Amino acid sequence: MSFLKLRGADTAAERVSFTAAADVVDGDVVVIGDRVGVAFGDTATGETGVAYVRTDEKGILMPNAAVASAQHASAYWDADGDPVGGTAGTGAVTNVPTDNTFIGYFAEATADTDEEAVVHLTGA
Repeated sequence: MSFLKLRGADTAAERVSFTAAADVVDGDVVVIGDRVGVAFGDTATGETGVAYVRTDEKGILMPNAAVASAQHASAYWDADGDPVGGTAGTGAVTNVPTDNTFIGYFAEATADTDEEAVVHLTGA
């Protein structure tokens, strides 16, 4: 599922390079060590790609894992999470830290029925 939708100017976003372990499509979430980013452009297996790992306070839209979250609550990437309205097991953002990777904070409150959550990636 591709969902790269920056809400601020992309000049305010931090980008890092990564080597693709598998084919990556523009907008895919990629795990880079202990960081999570959103791919900027398509990248073939073994090639070097670029991902956003930090956004400005306006955030980025990501698939929501059917959780209600308050604005400024911690956000985590669940790599095999079930996005609202999406394909089960393809990954989603959640407020549950157990077995998930910290990615930042919810930039806006999110209802458990929202298909997308606005997340401020902190590059942590």
